[in-house]
Amino acid sequence: MDTYLLDTLLGEGAMGSVWRATNVKLGKAVAVKMVKLALDPSAHSRLRNEARLAARVTHQNVVDVFDTGVTEDGSYYLVMELLSGTDLGKVLESRGRFSAEEAVQIVLPILAGLEAAHKKRILHRDIKPENIFLVQTDERWVPKLVDFGIALAGDVPQSLRTTRVGALLGTPLYMAPEQARGSLDIDERT
Repeated sequence: MDTYLLDTLLGEGAMGSVWRATNVKLGKAVAVKMVKLALDPSAHSRLRNEARLAARVTHQNVVDVFDTGVTEDGSYYLVMELLSGTDLGKVLESRGRFSAEEAVQIVLPILAGLEAAHKKRILHRDIKPENIFLVQTDERWVPKLVDFGIALAGDVPQSLRTTRVGALLGTPLYMAPEQARGSLDIDERT
């Protein structure tokens, strides 16, 4: 990973970690998501899928994905836009409900980002407050849809999809019933 210099750990989860990094060739700050080495190959496959699908979506309310690769020690990584702010889940936890006007200012841009993904036939499959990142500007919050880790290319025939029938992928409290049942027959409505 000669191109990226990891600077600061931004967050860590079960699948890996996210770092503030610098693209040394360009001098540009980016975020690098690293997948833990010990994870099974399906985790690495998911990261490659996340990179490929998220990079297809170009929209101001969807995080930009720039690159993916493998380190010398075999760890997989994803390079994306560096965001400054916090996720909607943390904001809701600390301050409680938003006013109707504030909620609309967050939800409508996210819906526009989802529409851009759906036009590319990409199904996110894990819409929840923690996957909506709020970038703080001088004037307002700019919401960005992040984490396409379990996204599905809707234009792939069901017979070629890697998700097994009955497999539960996503966050149960935010799933549509057909997704919770593990149905492969899901689309943008889900």
